[in-house]
Amino acid sequence: LYRPDNSILDNLKDKEIFPMINHKDVSTVYPPAAQVFFFLFVKIFGTSILWLKIIFFLFEILNIFLLYHLLKKLNMMKDIKWYLLSPLIIIEFFSGIHLEIIVITTLLASFVLLQMKNYLSAGIFMAVSILIKPVAILILPLLFFHYSLKNILIFSIGLLATALLFHLPYLSHPDLIYRQFFRYLKWWNYNSPGDLILFNLTGDKDTVRLILRIVFITLYGFIIFFHRK
Repeated sequence: LYRPDNSILDNLKDKEIFPMINHKDVSTVYPPAAQVFFFLFVKIFGTSILWLKIIFFLFEILNIFLLYHLLKKLNMMKDIKWYLLSPLIIIEFFSGIHLEIIVITTLLASFVLLQMKNYLSAGIFMAVSILIKPVAILILPLLFFHYSLKNILIFSIGLLATALLFHLPYLSHPDLIYRQFFRYLKWWNYNSPGDLILFNLTGDKDTVRLILRIVFITLYGFIIFFHRK
């Protein structure tokens, strides 16, 4: 909730980790489920990067198992090779240590549970996925085309109840939960060649953000349209 340099956190500042924080004037953008993961990891394993990579490796093993189960039911086993051969798995998850690996785990668990017609549990895992990184919310419109109103309602109950549970610790300061997240959405820039090329062409970061938003909305709209058909 608070930026690292806030005086209310003085009792948590140490000489090892605090000096290494590179943006002390910025509070975290991570949602509640991600914060719970960080808290539990530090409580159990401390600040070990090695253990974090081991945990991520275990999540990856679980991802492969869930993906195998999902694709086998869909008679699409030949497509699993595209995931197994992807260099992004190593670069982003084990080198960059990004939380998307857990987002994938919870998303796949939700899909498998939907396949098993366990809609309540599927909603719970979908909520956890969204509350680790909200990008998972983009999946929801694609799911609603495939299920009855009753099943969507059961799914939504699991999703909303889980979301409420994760937000309970933040109710004393509801205005602070996503403050930095929405600032990030307003001022973000990608660390990517495309972003750099557009900036060199336009010379304006606001224009780059506008172009990328238009491209994203257009592509997402096409995906939903053709998926529905």
